[in-house]
Amino acid sequence: MIRFAWLQFRMQAALTAAALTVVAMVLALTGPDLAHLYDTTVAICAAHHDCAAATTNFTAADGPLQVFSDFLLLVVPLLIGMFWGAPRPSPGF
Repeated sequence: MIRFAWLQFRMQAALTAAALTVVAMVLALTGPDLAHLYDTTVAICAAHHDCAAATTNFTAADGPLQVFSDFLLLVVPLLIGMFWGAPRPSPGF
C-alpha cells in the first residue's frame, strides 16, 4: 500500500523538492546582502532616533524579493489547492 501511494505521489514530491530548492537558493543568495544592508542602515539609525529614511531605503532595496515572497505566499497555496488537493477521477470509470 505504501508503494502504491508513493507511485501516485512521486511527481508532486519531486516538484515540491525542486521548488523548495529554488526558494532556498534565492534566500541563501539574498540573505547576507539584506543582513548587511540592515546592519549598515536600520541598525545605525536606531542610535540617532531617525529611522524613517533608513527604513524606506531598506524596504526599497529588496523590492523584487518582496514581490517574489508575496507571490509565494498568495499564489502558490492557491495553485496547490487547485491542482494538488483536487480529487482525481478513479481509473476505469
